[in-house]
Parts: sequence; structure tokens; C-alpha cells
Amino acid sequence: MSPNFAIGYERLLELFKDAQKNTPTGVSLKRKGTGNKQRIYLQFKIGNKARQPYACNCTFSLDGIASASKKAKLVAEKLSSCTSEVEFWEWYDREIKEISNIKNDVRTFGEVIAQIENEYFDGYRLFKKPPEKRDRNNISDKASYHTVYGQYFRHLPEDKLINLKDIYSVLSNWEVGTKTYKDAVSAMKKLARISKKKNVLGELENINSKQTKFLKKQTLSLQDFLEWHNKTLGITEELHPRANLNARKSWLWVFSMCIQYGMRISEVFAIKNLYGHYVNKELEIDIPAYNDPSNEGNIIYIGKETLLGTTIKTGDRFSRLIVPPSHPDLTEKLDTLNPKLPEVAISYRLQVFFSLCVRKEKRASSSSVVVCMTTTFFPPPTGPRNGFNDQPLEPEECTRRFGRLPLFRLISLNAPRFS
Repeated sequence: MSPNFAIGYERLLELFKDAQKNTPTGVSLKRKGTGNKQRIYLQFKIGNKARQPYACNCTFSLDGIASASKKAKLVAEKLSSCTSEVEFWEWYDREIKEISNIKNDVRTFGEVIAQIENEYFDGYRLFKKPPEKRDRNNISDKASYHTVYGQYFRHLPEDKLINLKDIYSVLSNWEVGTKTYKDAVSAMKKLARISKKKNVLGELENINSKQTKFLKKQTLSLQDFLEWHNKTLGITEELHPRANLNARKSWLWVFSMCIQYGMRISEVFAIKNLYGHYVNKELEIDIPAYNDPSNEGNIIYIGKETLLGTTIKTGDRFSRLIVPPSHPDLTEKLDTLNPKLPEVAISYRLQVFFSLCVRKEKRASSSSVVVCMTTTFFPPPTGPRNGFNDQPLEPEECTRRFGRLPLFRLISLNAPRFS
């Protein structure tokens, strides 16, 4: 019998835990996978990258544990003596991952970009607990890839060999000192690292990409929001004759939910008990509608996805209505407990462009509100075309006709346009 299977699984776990306790400072062992597909990873920090696990060609077995322990010591020694990140990874591939030398000098931008994209979608959403595997067909995962890599790589000539001239040309598209420039340099370093172009990575490491220019932070007091709320509804100022009052009420309700529940805009569209009782036997959730008198605290449950399938960063959680002592009647003023999700309609030639800030929003803040107020419209000609008209579509019909679209890319005839 092979020594890998001569001991029980519980004993194997004990040996692995012992090995974890005896790793050198700066390097640890991590186990990933399930069943007989489990692998051991070495976890360490190098350069400016956060501490993370790296494959070391070791299975979760008796031999694998012993091999991983030896390799952890080798990595710790190399990290303390190596002065070049490129040199380290060349050594790591050769000695730790045991990959035979392959000449990558003839690889094109397109080939390396494809490898990075494959590795990205083979990875996991680490902010989820437990981590969830990314999905190529998931709109949120595709948007995340675009934010981290795609928006920078798309400027590169895919059919050309990797070279510094084209990389520098792409980097010149962004202002030095901005966060976008910093992220662009980081993406190019990733490309050089994967392609093992030592000279390219060396030059990129010499670039000072530190962010020195920041956007002015916006603040909005609750009183400011209430004044803007009343102005937008035409209570304190007269509205334009063509103003869509229903659309204004709907989007103001969304923003009011963000304020009173501390949510992101997208999370409002993932509330499961918005219009009625929600039950999930698997998760043991049984909660009345958020505005039901029996729901003390008007608690909501936020699921993993919005109505249209986009993922939520902090889903699977509960949230309670917040009423500040300074405004005890805030819920009544904002009419928060009367749900009014914006109606969505798709028109053949209507185009709406939203700022990328919508996808990057960090919290329900004034900046998030302003983004949604700056929608640009290109009205369609009157009358239907190719069987489409300007009547609202149910979410199921939207999915049937157009697939799983990003919520904020949906074309809404009733979206707000406030001046």
C-alpha cells in the first residue's frame, strides 16, 4: 500500500496541523480543495502584494506534507536573500512548482492576457465567507475583471510580442499620481510577471505609481438630504412640466433605504422580504415583510443576488431600520416603509451611460446619490421598432429577451433626470 494512504484521514489532518506549527517565520501551509483533490499551498507575502497562498505542487498526502514543509523552509530562505521579484519567481517555478524551463520570450500580449483571464475566473471571490468560485457568466465577476485588468489590457495590441514601448504607451493614457494610474501599473506588472519578462518587470518596478492625487470627499448631512428630497419632489420648488414624479419617488425611496438601513444602492434590489414574507428552509430563515407590523425593528434580509442576478458584496445578512434621535419622524418623512422599486423598461434605441463609480461605490453616500442623478439620455424616435416598444418589462421578460443584464446597465425610461 502506498504510504500516502497507509494512515487514516484524521491522522493526516493531525500531521498537517503539526507541520503548520513548525513552518518558518513568514511562510505558512494552507490546505485547499475537497476530497482527493486537496492540495497544499505555501502562503507568504512578497513585494507590495498582500499575503496569499501559492501552489507548490504538493498533494494533501503524507509525502505531500513532508515535501511542502521542506519547500516552506526553502521559500523562507529565498525571501530573505532574494533582491529581485522576477528572480524569485523564476526560482519558485523551477524549484518549488518544479516546472521545466519554458521560453516565454515569444509570447504575445493576447496570449498572456488570456492566461491572466483564465486564472482570474478559475479563482474565488475572497470577500465571501466561505469564498465562492468566480463564474465567467456572472455579470458582477465580469465587471470586476474589467475593473482590475480588462480596462487596461484592452488598449494593448494583442498580436504583438510583449514589449515596454507599447506598455508605456498605454500607461500614458492616465495621469501620474491618480489611483487609475496606480492600478494600471499594477495590471502591467501582473502581465510582465506572468510572462516572466524580467527586463519588463524590472523597468515597471522602477515606476513610482504611488497615489498622490485624490478626489475631493463629499459629505451630506441628513438635513441637506431632507431639503434635497423635498426639492426633488416639488414640495419646496416647482418642477419642470415634463418631470416624471413617479420616477423621482421611486429613486428617492431607494436612496432613503440606503440612509435608514446603511446599504449600498445595489443591495436595495436584493432585499428578499420587501413585498412579503420570506422563507428559506435551507438557511433557516423565516422573516415577515419588512413593513409588516409583526416585524419588530423592520428587519430586512439581503440575499446574495439582486433581482436581475448581479452578485452582492455583503449579501446573506440582516439589517435593521435606523431612526436617529434628532429625527424621530424620519421614516414617515421619507416614506421608507412603502416600497417603490423603480420600474424598468428597455427600448431599442435608448442608450444610457452610467459612471463607473456606480460599480465602485463603497457605501451609500452622497457621491453614490450624485452618480445616479447624472444619467445621460439619448431619446429614441417615437414608435416601436423591430417588435420593441417603450412599455415596462417584467424582470423575467427582461431576462428572457436580453439575458442576465447588470442592474445599472438596464435602460430605464423612468430613471431620474434631475436638474
